[in-house]
Amino acid sequence: MLNEELAKEVDDEIIKPAAQFVWQTVGKPTVDKLLKAAENAVKAPIRKISDNIKNPKGKMTVKQLLRKDEGAQTVDIDTLGLRDFKRIAKKYGVDFAVMKSKYIEPEKYTVFFKARDRDAVEHLVAEYTARMMKIEKGQVRPSLLEHLKELKQKMAESPRKAVEKVKAVIR
Repeated sequence: MLNEELAKEVDDEIIKPAAQFVWQTVGKPTVDKLLKAAENAVKAPIRKISDNIKNPKGKMTVKQLLRKDEGAQTVDIDTLGLRDFKRIAKKYGVDFAVMKSKYIEPEKYTVFFKARDRDAVEHLVAEYTARMMKIEKGQVRPSLLEHLKELKQKMAESPRKAVEKVKAVIR
């Protein structure tokens, strides 16, 4: 009987307030944060996907580019310059769309591009034309693989010294 009363007093005076304190300071905020994090995790991908659908950036289809704003510009590019154009366009944050010309025999690509800033487009065009001029003049560094192939051919063509193996018998 005495033990029961003591257990009840300890329970009422110590354990219940301690448990309430722990729940209010640690448990409840943690549960609330976990619920908010789960809610945000569910909403975030949907927001990101809808933003990308509404406002695509960088490379896109011609239809998306023309829907986005007015004032698209075009330029014809051969296959060698397409990769350089993409790099420069990404560098300046210019939206672009690539369309392959089907009926022209040496493959040509028509690139539609636009940007909010006129300066970005001017820099893009200037840098691209400068790079193409370097390629035409041959000032671009030669390909390492081509250089390696040339060296292999030279090694194959060079005469080799015949090696004779002679065994000497020592007595």
